[in-house]
Amino acid sequence: MNHIEFYKSLKTKEEVFNELKKVKYSDFEKEFEELDQTQKNIANSSYTFSNKELAKILLEFAKNNIHNNMYAKLKENFAMYLNKTADNKFVFDIKAIDQSFVNKDEDYIQDMFKIKARLQLSQIIYDARNQEIKNLKTKANSYYVAYLKFLNDFTYKYKKKFISITYKIAKRKVQELRLLFSTNDYTFHIKSHNKNATTFIEEKNAVSQKIKQELNEIKNLDPITKAKRTSEIYQQGIEYNYDWEVASLNAKAKEKFLIKKQQIDSDFIDKINKAKQDYVEISKNKKQHDELTKKVIIQANEDFKTQLEFATTKSEKKNLKLEHKQNIKEIKSDNAVKKSKDNWKNLKHNYKVEKNKNRLEYTSEIENIKNNLPIEYPVWKQVLSIIFGWIPGVGPLINGQYKKAIVMFLTLPLFVIFGAYAFGIGNVGGNGLLGLIDFGADNPDGDGRFYLIEGIISLIIAFWICISIFSTWMDSKNNAKRMRIGSRASTFSQTRKFLKSHGIPYILSIPAIIGIMFIVLVPIISTILIAFTNYGKGNDPGRPGQIIKWVGFDNFKSIFGGEYFPSFLYVIGWTFTWVIATTISVIVVGSLFALLVNNERLKGKRIFRLIYILPWAVPAFIMIMVFAILLSSIEFNNFTYKWIGVSGWTSQQTQARIVLILLQTWLGHSYMFLLITGVLQGISKDLYDSSTIDGASKWKQLTRITLPLILTQVAPLLVGQFVFNFGNFGIIYLFGANPQALNAKGEPYPGQPGITDILISFVFKLSTHPDRYTYGIAASFIIVSSFIVVGTSANGFRKMKAFKN
Repeated sequence: MNHIEFYKSLKTKEEVFNELKKVKYSDFEKEFEELDQTQKNIANSSYTFSNKELAKILLEFAKNNIHNNMYAKLKENFAMYLNKTADNKFVFDIKAIDQSFVNKDEDYIQDMFKIKARLQLSQIIYDARNQEIKNLKTKANSYYVAYLKFLNDFTYKYKKKFISITYKIAKRKVQELRLLFSTNDYTFHIKSHNKNATTFIEEKNAVSQKIKQELNEIKNLDPITKAKRTSEIYQQGIEYNYDWEVASLNAKAKEKFLIKKQQIDSDFIDKINKAKQDYVEISKNKKQHDELTKKVIIQANEDFKTQLEFATTKSEKKNLKLEHKQNIKEIKSDNAVKKSKDNWKNLKHNYKVEKNKNRLEYTSEIENIKNNLPIEYPVWKQVLSIIFGWIPGVGPLINGQYKKAIVMFLTLPLFVIFGAYAFGIGNVGGNGLLGLIDFGADNPDGDGRFYLIEGIISLIIAFWICISIFSTWMDSKNNAKRMRIGSRASTFSQTRKFLKSHGIPYILSIPAIIGIMFIVLVPIISTILIAFTNYGKGNDPGRPGQIIKWVGFDNFKSIFGGEYFPSFLYVIGWTFTWVIATTISVIVVGSLFALLVNNERLKGKRIFRLIYILPWAVPAFIMIMVFAILLSSIEFNNFTYKWIGVSGWTSQQTQARIVLILLQTWLGHSYMFLLITGVLQGISKDLYDSSTIDGASKWKQLTRITLPLILTQVAPLLVGQFVFNFGNFGIIYLFGANPQALNAKGEPYPGQPGITDILISFVFKLSTHPDRYTYGIAASFIIVSSFIVVGTSANGFRKMKAFKN
């Protein structure tokens, strides 16, 4: 009897637990995996537990005993410091973690300090492991997979806590050891480390005065000597300030740059000037040189013709032509004028290349110096950045990013102008955000529509101003935080490089974003706000003396349980019937026609394809109106009543709805037909040939190969068709078969929906009836409709494999 059979034969769960405690973890895991993959029980009446029940017990045991030999299970360092309390909670031994930092070097502290990178790495590992577990899952091993998922979740949860704890300890150690980390992650101590503070400050001040004095003395020196002396002057203070060390190295790099620049100038300028003079002199005899070149070309052409006459094969003639073409190029290039001009151009080009190369080397060296050395950033600057960093330009000014500060200061007038507009200054007929309070009720000459629209525009502007200010503040705060630990702020040139390499898509998207805000957002927000007002007949701000008022959720209450509830149930019931019926019918009919035309035995496929796409070729509104005229005629109704006993195709609810479904199927199937035809033609014939060899019938080929491949491609279109048909106002309106619907008592529904009205066409009626239009109720219906469409679409796309891929 193996272990699994032994466990199954035990009488109680507790006995199983006791036996499992004696097993090594590695053996337990193997047995668990083996058990969970076994689908059937071995017939034996002595077993107490089935495979499924035993797997469940093993999962419970694994969860309850996670704390035993935790490191072997999780293979993570934090497991050594995690303990289980008497009340079954897991807590970290903070003292033990703190003790683990003793005798650790500065690199270890730095690694623990990088909380963002560590959290990102743990998230990546967690997601990757989750995907592995997901791929392992089958119907047979659900409990073992649940165990692996539990281990992964447990590890991720406490690893994040461990990272947070070690970060706080590392942060304290950084302050205790007075460490700084440069942008390139080099570790340094602050300059005053292990020095007497008073003496250090006195010496630093003395050196500072000396540096200022000596810098004033070298103002009039030539650039190279000045750079050299600047480096030497700042060299005196490298033991007191990292900024002076950076300045010294920068000056040294500048000296090197200027020396090389001078060398490049001496190498090229004289040569360029001489080449220019030569070109000017030779150009005086340009006509003679051109005539000489022309004579040589004529002679070369004659020689070529002579050689061509003696050529016998095509390849020989081809080679002669190529040689002649090359010869002509060489003759032209040998022209003295062209030679001198090319020489002049090449020298100028090489001069420019060398200068750019020298500048790039200098810029790169300056950036490396800045990134390799830290900065000692005082606390008061960090505090100021946090307090005043929300003002555009102030944060960069405090952090020494002066060019960036100037650019941001230049945007301040835009903030003032747009902010003023948001609060009503400069509005056409509204009062900015304040206009949304009462829509200008206290202004007898005002138009509430202006108060509404300009209030919405002001709302969008205010939102973007808040986002911009918050982003500015976060940028200042994060820069100050990085600088506090030694990392230097990015320079303006680095910012420009970033914008050129990564920022172009965002910059180019700005016009589109602005367009979206005003073309898309304004109508959407208007609809949402109107839904909470009494805007409509009697409360129309477009008419003298009428104003809009906020009514809260009254419109929605009217739809869900109030006056319009019967109308809503009537319309939404038919809307869903219409959407489901037309979506399915269009896809089914389009698929059947595509399968029929794709059949190899069918002759005249082109004629059938032409017939099936005709409904798509003819404008839909013409087809709809033709069918509407035909089906509403007395003659046609009398004919159908005589032969099938049915009439009233445009006046009776059932008949009108059936006609609309069939008409939409007729109009929409062509698109689906073409799409599925393309899918069918893309299916490899090798699949059908292989299945035929394996003995598959035509029906199996259809159900196992064709339909699955079609559904994979068409699945997203099911959602698209659903959305389209949900808002297919055109066919309902143009068909015109829409007599007033009556309830069981023979009375019209509130809002007077027609027998074929779907939600969108009912909204149109509510908002356009001259005597009882009500935009507030109509907007509420639109919001309800939008929630249904968006919710259904999102859920459908989320579950579709095609969308995930």
